[in-house]
Amino acid sequence: MATSDPVGPVVWMMATHDVEAPDGYGVRVRSETAALMEHGIQVRLIQVLPIRAYLRQLRTSVSWQRVVVPQPPDLGVPLLRSMQNAWLRLVIRVCCWLLRVRRIHAQGLRAGSLCSNLPPSVHVVIDVHGDVVAETLLVHSERNDPRVRAAMRDSLRAFNRADSLVYVSPGMAAWLAAEAVATPRRYEVRCAVDPQRFSGGAPVPRSARAVIAYCGGAQPYQPPELVVATMASLAALKPESAFLIVTPTANHRRYEAVLRRAGLDAELVAATEAEVPALLAMADIGIIPRVADQVNAVACPTKIAEYLAAGVPVLCCEGVGGFLPELEADGVGLRLEAEAGALSRFIQDVISHRPEFSHRCRSVAAASWSWDAAMPALAAADYLASPRQEHPGRLRRAVAEERFAGLSKLHYGKR
Repeated sequence: MATSDPVGPVVWMMATHDVEAPDGYGVRVRSETAALMEHGIQVRLIQVLPIRAYLRQLRTSVSWQRVVVPQPPDLGVPLLRSMQNAWLRLVIRVCCWLLRVRRIHAQGLRAGSLCSNLPPSVHVVIDVHGDVVAETLLVHSERNDPRVRAAMRDSLRAFNRADSLVYVSPGMAAWLAAEAVATPRRYEVRCAVDPQRFSGGAPVPRSARAVIAYCGGAQPYQPPELVVATMASLAALKPESAFLIVTPTANHRRYEAVLRRAGLDAELVAATEAEVPALLAMADIGIIPRVADQVNAVACPTKIAEYLAAGVPVLCCEGVGGFLPELEADGVGLRLEAEAGALSRFIQDVISHRPEFSHRCRSVAAASWSWDAAMPALAAADYLASPRQEHPGRLRRAVAEERFAGLSKLHYGKR
């Protein structure tokens, strides 16, 4: 890759969470970092953390060069939050000046908002993980809640400053268009996996019954009640089916209670990231039951890529990220909202043709859900696009204010 950098391509990641955590945020940052470094792009890290996490991180060694910035507490007070943000924007600007940062990849809209004061000479890529306003509304339901309004301001600042946007799903692309975000450089980089993680395992003995698996957490957008209700409806179609739930130990007690109320038998397993491939290899079908809301409409669950890379076809809710037409066209998925006969036939077809489905799923994963497939877009966003002196994505204040004034009508319902 041609470059004028004297030491080769360098991208600084900007994170506002613990990148070593096993959650979706940490997995995405680590995966993107590994993909970039494998292709010869140096990756360094600017990490903003609360004081306690900051002190803990100082005692932790990591495999990449990093700068850790302490985040003062805001105590839930809007004025302190404003002061905190002003302080962090100043520190980030100084860090970028001292480190001679030319390209920064902000992980999430919160991180992007903290880059809003960087000079035009710094190319700012914002990785839009999700709709932070919708996510905040899941916890704080009032639109005028200070935390919701803070999420709105973070979104506005991030979109105004972005030189390039990385989005994760067709649903997110449609949302950005509806929000009138004018950043011209947009790249789809879905939540992908390394298919090699899911290859090489010993063959798993199969029976005549289907093993239906769920791999995920217990967040408000995918609650245990919905997961178990989905499994119960599939059990009514195929009573001989077995069910596997892979979820952290902290969720087991809640799942046990929901399973008991539903009268459903399912195996509950906790697994590390390294153990997930072997567990998914035991499954015939993976399910993705999600609440029909704005959070899921723009989402890209990593478990889609994980299921497919493990050779497991997917039953997915219709509104998740806009991926269902693609999954159905590739012959590796079906909507959970399909009529009972179609679901029953799909499950039976998978059981009757396991090798064919496994090969098809792995091929689709390699072609569309791997980091190798995502790399051209990721490299274009992070390195190939050069800094520019003005920002076509910058919105006029009047337009921005009008857009957020109508926010409750557009996506989030009346609050």
